[in-house]
Amino acid sequence: NANANANANANVNANQSQNQNQNQNQNSGTTTNLSSFMENLASDSSLRVFLDPEFNVEEYIEAEYSKRTITAALESSERASASISAFVREEVIKRQDELLQEVETVSELEEQIEFVQQG
Repeated sequence: NANANANANANVNANQSQNQNQNQNQNSGTTTNLSSFMENLASDSSLRVFLDPEFNVEEYIEAEYSKRTITAALESSERASASISAFVREEVIKRQDELLQEVETVSELEEQIEFVQQG
């Protein structure tokens, strides 16, 4: 029983370490992709405004309305929204197998923890 618990604990620790390494590698790739995506948005002058930390929707709409450019502003916001949606969808699709593996690993860890708790 003590050996079984020790083995289960070792498996849990090994799985946790492996998952942390995988997550660090995935996060690095995600950060790079996100940085590239943000640079793409920033390179488009009509979308750059949405990246400003001080961006205020009401002020933006009011300014565009007063300049009578509300249609162009709407088109820009729709493009930004579509671009963000496409980026998120692409990232989820790219990582689908990894996400499913993560769910499977969590289930395995839960089973091992339950086994250890039952002693």
